[in-house]
Amino acid sequence: MPGDASARRYFRLRHAGRSYVVAHAPPASEKNSEFIAIARLLRDAGINVPRVHALDDGRGFLLLD
Repeated sequence: MPGDASARRYFRLRHAGRSYVVAHAPPASEKNSEFIAIARLLRDAGINVPRVHALDDGRGFLLLD
């Protein structure tokens, strides 16, 4: 996704007829737990945000809508 000023990288994943975004957000430079907490708060408030389906916090991979 052009214009992102962070160290994150994004990949498209298609599996079983669905499309996902895999984000690689290195834990040394990105605040993944804060991202997930904010996403949860926004979703609970009824705001449409990408759902986090899986997280490998140690390596910094997130599986998103």
